[in-house]
Amino acid sequence: MRCYRHPDRDAIAVCVGCGRGICEDCAAKIEGKFYCKECAEKLFEHPPHYVIGSLLMIAGGGLVSSIPILGFFSGVLIFLGFIILIFGVLEIVAGHWLWHSLRKGGTLGIILAILGVLASTILILLVPPMASIEAIDVIINVVLIILIAVGWNTLH
Repeated sequence: MRCYRHPDRDAIAVCVGCGRGICEDCAAKIEGKFYCKECAEKLFEHPPHYVIGSLLMIAGGGLVSSIPILGFFSGVLIFLGFIILIFGVLEIVAGHWLWHSLRKGGTLGIILAILGVLASTILILLVPPMASIEAIDVIINVVLIILIAVGWNTLH
């Protein structure tokens, strides 16, 4: 394969963004992936919309996973505490993958956000005193879904 800009040179890689062959002079290596100069500039020209979403997921996962399960008095609440802990860890993983522009992070993020909206809606219906806290969670998850969807085409 030849470089798309220098047809007399062999390509050393294929651009992750556009799929064109690139020579050593045209290649930009970012986080272990090769990009042509144009695609590399696009990455830094406009920050991806999902960066905010990934930060929300990492922060939310950290907050949720730090909830102590001490003081819960029934087996059901302890079980729910472990489920929350697992979801917190998954949110951190999804946020990390999103930060690195990976589609698997977007997919996991959307799945977790949808599950979060469903769980919060159920809690609002079952435990009315928690409605204001859960309403905030619903809003954050809906914003997250929108941010990931808007930036979906930029994920690899």
